[in-house]
Amino acid sequence: MKPSKRRLQDALIAYLEQGINLTTACALVGVGRRTVYEWMQRDARFARRVAEARAQPIARAERVLQRAIESGDMRVVMWYLERACPAYRLPKDGAVGGGVDKYTLELEVLDAEVVDPEQLIEEALKQ
Repeated sequence: MKPSKRRLQDALIAYLEQGINLTTACALVGVGRRTVYEWMQRDARFARRVAEARAQPIARAERVLQRAIESGDMRVVMWYLERACPAYRLPKDGAVGGGVDKYTLELEVLDAEVVDPEQLIEEALKQ
């Protein structure tokens, strides 16, 4: 017997909540992406469930990132700052100038004195 539309939708939502992308979730459930998009166009409640399911893994990752930053994990702090604040980004070729390359800079950051990550973030946001 063929599963009901509701069961297919529930299974799809469960995969999306786990962080599986839509294409893979559709393949696992056995429905096409076009079908899912049609369901979302016709059913606002289902569209909202899909959006919420897709947001859950992102929210989990953000919580992990926040905890790592709060614990003072400098690698995570620098990763975040490089992405969130243009002033912290290295040029695409990795050159920083003055004979310092990307890897030297990373070592300097990791070997630096204890740095308050909150202070780094505050300074970056002021720029």
